[in-house]
Amino acid sequence: MMIMENLIDEITERLQLVNKMMVSKCVPDEVTFTDALVLVQFFHDFQHTNLLIDAAESLAKGGVQNLMESVAKLRDAVAVFVSLDKQMWRQVDYIRLEEEYLAPYRKEWDTAKDASTKLWQQFQSESNRLDMMDFNSEEYHRLDVQCEQSRRAYEDAHKQTDKLYGIYREKQVECAHVHYFDMQFLEILVAKVGDIAQTVILDAKRMEGIGT
Repeated sequence: MMIMENLIDEITERLQLVNKMMVSKCVPDEVTFTDALVLVQFFHDFQHTNLLIDAAESLAKGGVQNLMESVAKLRDAVAVFVSLDKQMWRQVDYIRLEEEYLAPYRKEWDTAKDASTKLWQQFQSESNRLDMMDFNSEEYHRLDVQCEQSRRAYEDAHKQTDKLYGIYREKQVECAHVHYFDMQFLEILVAKVGDIAQTVILDAKRMEGIGT
């Protein structure tokens, strides 16, 4: 868990990374899933702005000057973000980025699932043939051995399929924030952070005046 006193600096550093990444892209097609994550994770991690207020109050206990310096850097990072052209980022297809990222994991699962299904069908076919054979015959015993091998192969394939499906589902959960992301969410959050930063600075100056 993040130390409260370091939260303001952490938000500032992360917002600076957002700003740096945003200016590095010119058109929506240049944006990668990793780029989208920079925006999405910032919003996800800092959307509860009450934590920023709590962090400012905690930092103020160590001295108003330290608080003002820390929040001033955050305000500057917000100003840079506000100055950037966000129109291109509103045009990014975040759902497509998520789907492209998930595609390899879905393909692995589908491939394993198809292989598992074929092994199951093979096992069922051999099992059905055994039911119609003389269990004392040599052919029955040969097929019985083969059927047992097919059963084990299917069970192993089924376990692998379940494992790959689990990985795919984990990735889906991880990507959910990208799927539902809208640039407007981040713009509203940063504007709110900027308002809080400005209010904290004004309050800190007032406190500094009282203390002199």
